[in-house]
Order: sequence, then structure tokens, then C-alpha cells
Amino acid sequence: MHDITRRKHTEKALKRDSDRLQKLSEIDAVTSLLNRRGLVTFFNERAVEEHRIEPLVAILFDCDGFEAIVDR
Repeated sequence: MHDITRRKHTEKALKRDSDRLQKLSEIDAVTSLLNRRGLVTFFNERAVEEHRIEPLVAILFDCDGFEAIVDR
């Protein structure tokens, strides 16, 4: 029998890092808000929820020149 403790620790660390990278890929670095990818994931998850009673409404703003404001 082989000891797989090290392998299990490595798999756990890889899963943790993968989850962290997935989360980072969905967050805007400047605003810490969901980016386009994060919004798509969010709405896809909500769309498949069973027994949804209330409608889901979203208001999106596209702010041209926002980067110039943040960089001040």
C-alpha cells in the first residue's frame, strides 16, 4: 500500500489555487466589481435556480472614460 498523503495535499492546494484564479478572473481589479465574465456566471447561476418566485432584474451602466476618473 502506498501513502498518498502528499498527493492529496497537492490536489487540495491545486483545487484551492484553481478556485482562487477562477474568482479573480471574474472580478475587475480596479473596482472589485464583477466583470463581464463574472456577470455571465452570476446570471447563468440565477437562471437555473429552481422555484424562482421573483423576477430577476439587472441594470447595467457603461461608463465611457471611467479609467480616466479612477486614475486621477
